[in-house]
Amino acid sequence: MGVLWGMLLLGTAGVSANLLSNGGFEERGGNSVPVGWGAWASIGGIFPWQSNAANAFSGSSYVELQDASWAVAYYHNTPVTAGTRYYFSAMIRKAPTSTAAMASAELKFEFYGGLDKLDPKGTLSTYVSVTDQWKEYTADAVAPAGTNYITTTLASGGAGQINWFDEIWLNTYTRNWTQADSPNPADGAKVPVNLNELQWNNPDPNDPQIPVTCTVWFSDGYPEYGKYPGDPNFLSYADDITPEAGFAGQSVFLPTALVFGHDYFWRIDCTDPSTGITTVGRIWKFTADNTAPRVDAGPDVFAWLTGGTVDVNMNGTVTDDGRPNPPGTFSLQWSLAQGQAENVSIVGGNAEDPVVTITAVGTYVLQLQANDSELTGSDTVTVRVFENACQAAQASGVPLAVGDLNADCRVNTEDLAELAANWLVCTSLDCP
Repeated sequence: MGVLWGMLLLGTAGVSANLLSNGGFEERGGNSVPVGWGAWASIGGIFPWQSNAANAFSGSSYVELQDASWAVAYYHNTPVTAGTRYYFSAMIRKAPTSTAAMASAELKFEFYGGLDKLDPKGTLSTYVSVTDQWKEYTADAVAPAGTNYITTTLASGGAGQINWFDEIWLNTYTRNWTQADSPNPADGAKVPVNLNELQWNNPDPNDPQIPVTCTVWFSDGYPEYGKYPGDPNFLSYADDITPEAGFAGQSVFLPTALVFGHDYFWRIDCTDPSTGITTVGRIWKFTADNTAPRVDAGPDVFAWLTGGTVDVNMNGTVTDDGRPNPPGTFSLQWSLAQGQAENVSIVGGNAEDPVVTITAVGTYVLQLQANDSELTGSDTVTVRVFENACQAAQASGVPLAVGDLNADCRVNTEDLAELAANWLVCTSLDCP
């Protein structure tokens, strides 16, 4: 019993003991700067504190750092012990309004002997590339001799950068998340109506030998969406679609076909068996929408030149759901994806079955694309061209006939002559 109790305490401490106050930004301070935090390089509204549970990684609040010129930041001063390694991490997501081609953020340690950045002892910065999904980014460093305080800093740098930050962490050990993440479909995504599977990443277990288990909740109606994560009212609308009790997988099949234009909601609750703790997940949403055209460019082709050229009739097939409407239809385009372009001519490249003329031996890959004005589907077909029909037949897997000694795809007097020329020839190691 004593060992089990110790494990429970360790697991709980690993989740909750944050050296930073207000790491989730739930407490709003003056000028939209969260309680316990400071800000620098602030110009106008570049440090907006946000209260939107649908966007926050956890809780109902997060911060948005907008870069108007060079860099902007939030910082937090924390007493520490010199010679100790500290782990700093943050949940970061590129904001939908960001115009940066490559979204980036900075996690920074600044070491001081005195509070208010007196007696500097050194710095360490970690720069990360962020995506449009919440993800944890980490940095760690040993506090140098003489250090009594660490200033941990969050920053967005570079023109056009707008990033969201939530659940900031600092301690002498890494944080062990117990919440599922990386949903596929992503939260707020539009998906094709033929989607039939949900995927996600399970958190790392407290004990690597005992995997985290999940309960998967799914609903096609949830009017309270966005009020706050982990809403218990969600279970009044949702069904448990977990394959079995103690499920430790990271994907499930949907129990029903999606309906165009409908919203769907799902949640993953994770249990760590080594601690007995169940973490209620965020509620994710997706919408059944347009499906890309389904394209089949046809089977591979084995052809041969006759008089230095060959015409290949393509055999493509395209189907679509008729969305969006308008236009309610799709456009086609054949193109050469691999091979010498000067040897290929496509006649009727906007039809399913064009004629492709090839004038040289070689391997050619042709691509068929279908676009419905919003989404594109594609497929490729490989055309192999040979000097003659016999080579093409052998390459396609047609076996030679018994007796075709010269492998010219015919059994005739030439094969008989070769047989006669080798009549009674012995290749044994013990010929009579």
